Amino acid sequence: MPTTPRVPPARRVVAELAGADYASAFTVPATGLESRTADHWARAVVEQAPWPVRWALLTGWRGVLGLRLAPTYAPGHVLGWPVERDEPDAITLRARSPLLLARNTVSVDGAGLTWTTRVHYERRAGRTVWAAAAQVHHRLLPFLLRRAVRRAA
Repeated sequence: MPTTPRVPPARRVVAELAGADYASAFTVPATGLESRTADHWARAVVEQAPWPVRWALLTGWRGVLGLRLAPTYAPGHVLGWPVERDEPDAITLRARSPLLLARNTVSVDGAGLTWTTRVHYERRAGRTVWAAAAQVHHRLLPFLLRRAVRRAA
């Protein structure tokens, strides 16, 4: 099941991409995904990842990027990420560090499951730190999306 980076066509997501210092979107094509909410999919992707992967994610988010996250399973959060917006077809998670502001939007529609990441650099060092983190992001996120869809089938 190929995963291709793309910008989702939904106007609200495209509008959110404007002005980001970094933006990426990964989509996993699948049918029947609309029966589950975007919140469900966000949790399936990161909270149901194998524990070594969850540990690596949290270590990278907190230790490398310096994101201020809540406890792992705090209400109103997805693996520590505060929920900024939650609708049946899209959920946005938002976290900030001294270096950057990051938003992840998980959306689901008839075409598939899309994970969009937008990063705004707060300081010049944010660009450098994110450049290293993006290498992991580009490899790990497609794997986690495919895994979540496969497990739901």
